[in-house]
Amino acid sequence: MRLAVLVPSMLGLILLAAPGAAQAPVQPAPGSSAGMPRGPDGAGGRGRHGRPPGHGGAPPFFLSPAGEPFRTMPGGPSPLAAWFAGADANHDGVLTFAEFQADFRRFFAILDANHDGEIAPDEVNRYETEILPEISSGVVARFGLIPILHPIMAADDDLNRGVSLAEFDHAARSRFNILDEQHVGRLTLAQLEARRTLMLGARIEEPENRPPPPPPPDGSD
Repeated sequence: MRLAVLVPSMLGLILLAAPGAAQAPVQPAPGSSAGMPRGPDGAGGRGRHGRPPGHGGAPPFFLSPAGEPFRTMPGGPSPLAAWFAGADANHDGVLTFAEFQADFRRFFAILDANHDGEIAPDEVNRYETEILPEISSGVVARFGLIPILHPIMAADDDLNRGVSLAEFDHAARSRFNILDEQHVGRLTLAQLEARRTLMLGARIEEPENRPPPPPPPDGSD
């Protein structure tokens, strides 16, 4: 099975935030490794930085649609289930778009360390080196639900090397629509678990990296 990497498209609506407002620190969701102290291997004590994640064992983490890693914890729920439980705000067993978007905005607040309303290049670098160092392996997309090589920069609609809240909201809407294959306005854990199984077995590649078609036989038009 081949899945093409998604490419950012249209600009999101511009959202204005009140300047100078004091903000309390945003805590990562239970099971997330965002903000987790780094182990000597650079990956919160799990995995090997520079080694393809999951090599020789079970998937070491789940990458949420917003790009937040949820790592396997001994005796705990699956990383996907941990993310789903945290995003399902009313605990009714389904994710609506409002809950899905709220999860994106919570993670945006973690990434936007200086709270200026944009994930700037230095904050992207923090994501790549502290939150998800495995991204350097180039294969983290298979540990999520959507084949996106860089979940944060894929939201940079205007290609200015930063991601605004409006752009992250647009990414939330686009990614929810992809996951909501039946267009019913909600997502279930069972549905997402089935998709994760497919993703773990998928061959993920950028379109430009696909081999060219073979030349036509001699004498053909």
